[in-house]
Amino acid sequence: MSYEVELYRGSDFALAGRIPLFPLLREALSGSVGLDMRRALIRLLLLPVPDEAELDGAPPIYNLMPDYGYGTVRVYEGARLLYRHPHTLRELIAEPLRERLREEYPEVTQWGFLVVGPGLPRAIVRPTPRVQGLTHVDPYDEGEGPTFRIRRVPDPEPPPAALGTFGLTSRDEATERTAFAKVLVREEVERDLTERRRFSTDVEEGGFLLGRVYQDREAAGTYLLEITGAPKAEHTGASLLHFTFTGDSFDAVKRTLREERAGDQLLGWYHTHLFPATETMGLSSIDLDLHFTTFRLPWQIAGLVNLDGARRTLRFYVPRAGTMSLCPQWTLREERQAT
Repeated sequence: MSYEVELYRGSDFALAGRIPLFPLLREALSGSVGLDMRRALIRLLLLPVPDEAELDGAPPIYNLMPDYGYGTVRVYEGARLLYRHPHTLRELIAEPLRERLREEYPEVTQWGFLVVGPGLPRAIVRPTPRVQGLTHVDPYDEGEGPTFRIRRVPDPEPPPAALGTFGLTSRDEATERTAFAKVLVREEVERDLTERRRFSTDVEEGGFLLGRVYQDREAAGTYLLEITGAPKAEHTGASLLHFTFTGDSFDAVKRTLREERAGDQLLGWYHTHLFPATETMGLSSIDLDLHFTTFRLPWQIAGLVNLDGARRTLRFYVPRAGTMSLCPQWTLREERQAT
């Protein structure tokens, strides 16, 4: 296997193909080094040093393994060393790549790249999109404050329902009936998440859980959550170990709820773990931090899809006593859906 540059296109970083690495390096070095690179031997040693700078201009192009942001280049003519110096992968790969891609694919708004080859690590990190339209607000001087007040408008109480409303019964009265959140997943959503949807095996992916929430009239202080949709989140960042929403992610799902899913609301979120499910390993500490800081309603849930080859495990968790507790769940077939 030779060393190549793997290309990913668009906002979802879909795999677009591969190109050879060393012709690209020759192109980059011929202009900056001033050597005749046609017969030169190039060696590149990737360095585990992040490059904090970003490549200005359009379209943006991201290094999808940002912990390796530099490389030491050696150029030989026969056995004679002509040049040795560290460079950023931004100048070695991203800059020449962008010129080429901008001409060949003017409609693509962003790109990502990854150096692949024998012995190289593979830990893709999908960057968190830049937030547009930020405004800097200076802090108030001592004794000053805003001229307005913000008051939260209480959400209306969810309507009452029961498992029997959906043609369901509890399988374990001692635990399921009294569970704080009971999750009812429509069959088409469950099959999408556990069978049909294509998930990356390189980075975690995720999105939002949409549907309806009810007060369980047979167990005071508990809830039924009917999941009717699980759209993939837009404008996210991700790696092998984490998944990140942005403000633009929430703007997009709010638009979906407003324009396409009248009557539904945001029940929570879901994401993938790239390893098999176990009884003891559920959400990570990173997942807990995300949930507790972002999904603040007591009944909002976190879905988890563990990927184990072709096998997938779908589970749901709800906040209880400072941690996340596993929810009982039912598959809601079409004939059982509430009317």
